[in-house]
Amino acid sequence: MMDVSLGAAVRGAMLGGAVGAAGTWVDRKMAPTRQIPVWTGAVGDTALTLIQVVSGTYQYYQLFTVMPGESHSVGTYWQYPDALAAVAQGTQYLQQGGTVRQWLTQPLPPNVLA
Repeated sequence: MMDVSLGAAVRGAMLGGAVGAAGTWVDRKMAPTRQIPVWTGAVGDTALTLIQVVSGTYQYYQLFTVMPGESHSVGTYWQYPDALAAVAQGTQYLQQGGTVRQWLTQPLPPNVLA
């Protein structure tokens, strides 16, 4: 009788651990994705906006350009410093007379997620 009770207790504990782990995994996967504006600036009639995207246990950054009548995703970055470097490069490029269309057709640097 004691062996049956002990076996049931062990199985119950193992199952409870699995359910707890699965519950944690589901909580992380089902957590809503949050988009948080981190920085916005303007060059002429073009706004640049950097968004932090947080989903579950990971985060990344997206850079967008917004102009009258259109918007574009410029790049996605895992690291904040890489995203800030893209903001600085894009701002400088636009200030020197470059266009968003030209900027978007340039080869992507290696730190950008395609």
